Parts: sequence; structure tokens; C-alpha cells
Amino acid sequence: MRMPEPQSVIQTENCMTFGMQVRRDLNCFPGHFPSRFVLPGVVILDWVMDLAREKMGLRASAPVQMEAVKFRHPIEPNRDILLEIRYLVEKDKIVYRLYSDDTEFSSGRVLVEKVSESNSYD
Repeated sequence: MRMPEPQSVIQTENCMTFGMQVRRDLNCFPGHFPSRFVLPGVVILDWVMDLAREKMGLRASAPVQMEAVKFRHPIEPNRDILLEIRYLVEKDKIVYRLYSDDTEFSSGRVLVEKVSESNSYD
């Protein structure tokens, strides 16, 4: 699933916040809802995992468990968003929040199983 290129990145010790624009030309919009373009929740979770792997060095396969994942408001095209990702190494957990200045769209926790160097699929 193609993800918008982050336009800004703010990094602290175990947290990164990515500023992105959810453009209308993303390939995940057509077909999700026939009468309205809405970003699918599974795409949000893919973006969280992809960014944690690519930008935060997470070495994990698929999520093991989702905790308190909430999709509060739909995300429509041409919306500027912030995606905050915290990687809690000691708990093998990712905590994320997707929001804008005035709206929290989604949040949750994802338990991951680390891939050891010897069992890496790369």
C-alpha cells in the first residue's frame, strides 16, 4: 500500500511524529466505500508498522495483538495529518496516535514479535 511521503519528522528518544498529507490519488481510496473516499483502518495500521520498521529500526514481522485500537473519525482525502509512533522496546509494543490540530482520528497499541537476526526474512 503506497503511503504519503512524510513532509516533516519530529524525533525524540523513542517517539517519532510524521507530518503527511493524505492525498486523493492514494490507491487505497477507490472501492473502500462506494459513495465516499475514506482511508481504511487497515491502511493506517500498515503505515504504523511500515514507518516503525523503516524509520525506527523495528525488526518485527506482523503484529501479534492489537490493544485498544480505535478509529474515531474518518480520514478523507486532502487532509493534513500527524502520525505519532512510540516504540516501547522493553514491552515489544508500538503505541500510535493519528491526529490533526483539532481531531484525533485513530489511536492504539500494537504488540509485536521481534524477528531475531538469524530468523530475519530480509
